[in-house]
Amino acid sequence: VDVDPSSVLLKYTWYGDANLDGTVDASDYAALAAGFGRTPGTSTWVHGDFNYDGSVTADDLALLMLGAAHQDGSLTGVPEPAVAALLLLFGMSAMGLGRRRRR
Repeated sequence: VDVDPSSVLLKYTWYGDANLDGTVDASDYAALAAGFGRTPGTSTWVHGDFNYDGSVTADDLALLMLGAAHQDGSLTGVPEPAVAALLLLFGMSAMGLGRRRRR
């Protein structure tokens, strides 16, 4: 198929596959982490905005985790306690609650 600058390419992918390589892995989490805290309205899929609301939030992390679970077939109805702890830690670090203040 010939592709030129006016072509539109479509691809199915998993939620959370920020770099569109077909897998949800550490590089996708890194893209999400780097996109967290961007000016609202400037985030896109490659920055980790998987729900297209313009910001990278805990909702996008949940979609990344959902995509990873679907990808490896381990999707269950109840999240593991470790997942809840990860979400809590991610939220705390995003809000700055996990940082110490220097005097």
